[in-house]
Amino acid sequence: MDVSSPDPGIEAYMERKKNKPYRSDGKCSSEHCSRICHADNSFCILHLPEEIKDTLELWEETNNFLREEIRSGESEFKGMIVKDLDLSNSTYSQRLDFSHTSYLGSFLCTGSVFKLPFIAKDSIFQCPSDFSDSEFRSDVNFSDSTFNEIARFRHTRFLGNSSFKRISFTHANFHDATFALKCNFSPKHEDQTDQKPTFLIADFTGAQFEGGGSFDRCIMPNGDFQDSSILNLSFREVNLDRVRFAGALMESTYLSDSEWTVEIDRKQYKSLHDFLTVYDPRLIIREELEAKQLPDEEFEEKGEAYKKAESTYRRIKHSLANEGDYEKAGEFYIHEMRMKRMRYQCSIGFLAKWNYFWNILYSWTCGYGERPKRVFLNALLMIIVFTLLYYAGSGISKDDDESYDPSLKECLYFSVVTFTTLGYGDYAPKSGFQLIAVFEAFFGAFTIALFVLVFGRKVMR
Repeated sequence: MDVSSPDPGIEAYMERKKNKPYRSDGKCSSEHCSRICHADNSFCILHLPEEIKDTLELWEETNNFLREEIRSGESEFKGMIVKDLDLSNSTYSQRLDFSHTSYLGSFLCTGSVFKLPFIAKDSIFQCPSDFSDSEFRSDVNFSDSTFNEIARFRHTRFLGNSSFKRISFTHANFHDATFALKCNFSPKHEDQTDQKPTFLIADFTGAQFEGGGSFDRCIMPNGDFQDSSILNLSFREVNLDRVRFAGALMESTYLSDSEWTVEIDRKQYKSLHDFLTVYDPRLIIREELEAKQLPDEEFEEKGEAYKKAESTYRRIKHSLANEGDYEKAGEFYIHEMRMKRMRYQCSIGFLAKWNYFWNILYSWTCGYGERPKRVFLNALLMIIVFTLLYYAGSGISKDDDESYDPSLKECLYFSVVTFTTLGYGDYAPKSGFQLIAVFEAFFGAFTIALFVLVFGRKVMR
């Protein structure tokens, strides 16, 4: 419907208006309105209390009057009380201000075009609202509003700045929405203090945030940004424990001050406490938990789920690295490699099992290049093991005396000298232990080089 075209309902309303005119001696008592009072009431028809409209059955007349006002070019509609309002498939050329409005029943505004700013701040949507397939060509302001039921913005295009400051959503559906300029979603201070969710459900699947924006301090117990483009989007102090990012473009997303925390029910996942890989089980994303919940016999689906989690960890790692938070990026790299290992475990074939073995070895030796302490501890462990071998078999000699019986201290000294490839020559392996000494020297040279590489990488960061 185009607001410039006549509406049969509006024409019928205008006929009734002639027979039942407004009072000419009074203005509407609403602080937001200068219209004439309705009949014997102190409010205009837009601001009449809900109970009066119910008693006099004025809801349809209210909606017709509202549409006629819009059609005539009026733009101020603050503080209204409307029910079952439909403004769909229309083009609005004027600025519209619906601030402080209560929406009852349902509110439909699908497929409409708003050429100038649309303002609906400090409003209460007590019913489902639908802005799907609409286009806001200028700024939009929903600040301080509350959506008590589902709010649909599917395929909606926000071509100006979008303000959802101090917002409260029950179920926000922004599936495939486009934000061309900056958007701002933030919670009310009191909600943040009381840990009241900003979104019970936040569905931004496939959304395009082209101008960046902010979700700082939002509380999302259930969020979905799958396959979305969230470049230059900020999630400061947001708990992303139950937010899905699979397939999202997020290389320049700000996540450094984001949070991931352990929930009580996660203790059932034993692999979260895996000694080889997990130092900080708080950094576990939703995709991994969903992969772990799949039955083991569904190995193909489980492998694909781990691949999706691996990809998400990788994207988060790149985003954190771009911000300079290399420490947390390193933690997510460990989780990325762990998901790769789980994917190999679910795969069939010799190559997958071979990669699985090397993944474990990579983890055990240096924590995927992120744990220089682990390299050092492994070095100590190997030195002790070779020391015990030399001592148990009297494997070293002094002055070429094959019958020499070394002490534990001498075996430890020889093991350290051999491991570090110093080779002083005061002790030598006996004939049966020469190959063992060669292996220790090889492992020692490799471990020292690995330690220098891993430690140097951490220091350079």
